[in-house]
Order: sequence, then C-alpha cells, then structure tokens
Amino acid sequence: MQRRHENDSFFIGVGLVASIGLFALAIRSVNAPASQQEDVTAIVADCRNASPEHRKTEKDVMAFANQERQKLGVPELQWSDALADAARYHSCRMMALNFLDHVDPQFGELGQRLRVAGLDTSNVGENIFKAKGGDPARYSVDLWMKSPHHRDNLVDLTYRWTGVGIAVAADGTYWFTQDFSAAAPK
Repeated sequence: MQRRHENDSFFIGVGLVASIGLFALAIRSVNAPASQQEDVTAIVADCRNASPEHRKTEKDVMAFANQERQKLGVPELQWSDALADAARYHSCRMMALNFLDHVDPQFGELGQRLRVAGLDTSNVGENIFKAKGGDPARYSVDLWMKSPHHRDNLVDLTYRWTGVGIAVAADGTYWFTQDFSAAAPK
C-alpha cells in the first residue's frame, strides 16, 4: 500500500521550531517551461553525482532514523542503493524545479516514480524535507518525528528498506527525500 498524504506539509529548517509548535507551509508544484528542460536535465544530472560529503549526510539520515526506531523497539531499516538513487533523483528535481511535493510535475507520484526505476511499489512511503543551516540530517529526522504522517512512515514496522537522497542548492539549502519499502529492492 502506497501512502501519500494529500495535506502533507514541509518544514523549512531555519528557526521554524518555536516553543513546541511546528509551522507548515503548503507548496505548489512548478512546471519548468520547455525552454528550460535542457537546463533542468543538466542540473539534475550534475546533482545526482553526489559528493562523498553528501553521501555521508544521506547515510546520517538513515542512522538517525534507526536511532528513533530503536527507541521504539522497531527493527532497523536497511540501506538500499536503488531507493537512494530514486530518492536522490526526486530531491534533485525538486531543487531544479523549485517545488517540494511528493508529486513530480512530470513523473508523478512516488509509486509511478519507483515503477519507472524498476522497484516494487506494493508497500512504500516517502518523507521529504527542505532545510538550510545547522545539522540538516538530524533536523530532518527530529521534525519528521514531530509530524504524525512523517513519523508514521519513519517508524512503520512493515518498512524494512530505505534510501535517502539529497540535493544541495548553491545557497546551501538542502532538499531531502527518504523513500521506504517493505520489499527488498532488486
């Protein structure tokens, strides 16, 4: 079963945690004009060649997620390069097209995107996040744990596999996607 929440929100990572509350901002999808498609393709291709530092940040997200799962007695997530590649592609497209949503304006929702990547879509979930500054890996997991829908994905007992993909904009803004799957990715 694919989970996508129609009212999903995101959290911008600069000072939005005030007291105990979280502020959410709805995001609209932005389609790039046809004249910009080549630029978007080039940006995404460059973005997908993540540096070792960015790959470490992706693995840090999984480690922090597993710490939260361990606190609740939930089995640890296993890393999937295939899910990470799909997540990284989505993060790069969100950054290049400046949208934050589970639905890519060209490639559709999570299930459609994972099918194109050749992955099982029978029981999948996704968390997304955008932040600037601080420790974005820790901050993403902290805020996901405070959001009921995101927390549900993070600690779902049926999810055994995960992949995290990040994109980092020129201004230092991080775009995160964490995909989850119950089935072992092939």
